Amino acid sequence: MMKNSLFILLFVLAVSCATNKPYDKQIKSIKGYQDSINVSVELFDEYNRIVFEKTSQIIADWDGELLTWMTANVYEENRKTHEYYAHSNHILRETVFDYYPNGKLQREYYRTYDGVIGVRNEFGAIHSFTSQDSLINYIKQEIPESIKFRSTSKSYLEYFDTYTDTSGLLVREYLTLEMDSSLIEKEIMKYDVNGNLVFYRTDSPTNSDIIEYKYNSSGKIEEEIETYDLVDNRIQRKVYLYEDKDYIKELFYHGENLAFTYEYFYQDSLLIKKVTNRITDATGFKNRPRKEVIEYVYEFFDQ
Repeated sequence: MMKNSLFILLFVLAVSCATNKPYDKQIKSIKGYQDSINVSVELFDEYNRIVFEKTSQIIADWDGELLTWMTANVYEENRKTHEYYAHSNHILRETVFDYYPNGKLQREYYRTYDGVIGVRNEFGAIHSFTSQDSLINYIKQEIPESIKFRSTSKSYLEYFDTYTDTSGLLVREYLTLEMDSSLIEKEIMKYDVNGNLVFYRTDSPTNSDIIEYKYNSSGKIEEEIETYDLVDNRIQRKVYLYEDKDYIKELFYHGENLAFTYEYFYQDSLLIKKVTNRITDATGFKNRPRKEVIEYVYEFFDQ
């Protein structure tokens, strides 16, 4: 979760620098279309929080059938109180967040329904959903009443430290431990003198991951190198090319091999088209089309 959020933040900053034009309207929704098929939806509230997010993928091996996953968030004041998640092929989940009076998250409760084993796209009805309420009503209806809420939340210890390392980089460390001091997660972030994130590492009992970020002379991110298997030194790499103020090209490498290219086209700093080209034939990606073109339509709040 943290890694994705960091990438999104960095990429938004890159886009802002590339276009040199700030948003002048508040976005209400973004919808993406591939060959006239709605494949993505993002809905925002008046506080710029995502209340509904949907992604669909056309699966060639399924005769063009869609694979869809989506999330709906419910807020009360400044707190997220409920999250609803559905994946058309295997799961429905409802999560409730409980808070202390001071606003700190106390516990999460969830219930899930995996459907019938072996049934493809059992929850395919969600393909047509384009709103928060449609997903919430569907999950409340489809999860059997016999499935009760559970909680995996435990008491834990959190530590934070910040210092400057021998290279002059600002370091921030976050450590989360079980009450018996066993590791839950450790995060290390390093920033250069310009405030750019240049190093991010996460460690857990089952995995360690390192991402290094490089920037050009204009302060735009130009390379991201992720080592996701420290034992065998397995990496993936992203290179960003700024060929025009309204155009960014991303090269995505699996190891040394170019696997995908992504082309982003902007207008008034808003992404209006994304073109994905698949080069790799690796198992797990063969069901993706060689070329995908998604065009985006925006709706804005009244000013």
